[in-house]
Amino acid sequence: MGNNNFLLEVNDLKLRFIMTEGNLQVVDGFNFKIKKNKTLGLAGETGCGKSVSAAAILRVNPPPRVLEGEILYHQNIENKKKTTDLVKLDEQGKEIRSIRGNEISMIVQEPMSAFSPLHTIGNQIIEAICLHRTQDKEEARQIAIDMLDRVGFPDPAKKIDAYPWQLSGGLCQRARIGKYINCIQCLL
Repeated sequence: MGNNNFLLEVNDLKLRFIMTEGNLQVVDGFNFKIKKNKTLGLAGETGCGKSVSAAAILRVNPPPRVLEGEILYHQNIENKKKTTDLVKLDEQGKEIRSIRGNEISMIVQEPMSAFSPLHTIGNQIIEAICLHRTQDKEEARQIAIDMLDRVGFPDPAKKIDAYPWQLSGGLCQRARIGKYINCIQCLL
């Protein structure tokens, strides 16, 4: 199953939402591969399925829906290769939750809707770090500040306590990328 040169393989991905009016086919036979240590960009017009395909990989599309095909995630855990078909995982299960946000993440196009306006960006970044890396809040805060610094966030030690509505769209986008920089590190 799969090829050692790839990190992720999406094969014949199909996604349809079940509605009272009938089924709505939103993705029909999507295929792509991401090589290890490479970046893949998806471009297309609004409504063509980019975001719902990314959400399908993370297994976060809202129900009711039907997901078919293969999403093969090739991991290297403690020098042992493991391939997981994400389609077959329980979307609320421990295995996908350990992958989602830690190893695979999605950076949404609209930065202002990427964060809750009720919590500081620091609280939201630290929450993800505590979920996947450490339970120590002070260590998590320092990791968050470092992540923000690495993506060019100005004065991260001070601005970590800002609310998303206090930041420009560009800074919210940087904060969102900073939130998942540990995910990027796992893939390099």
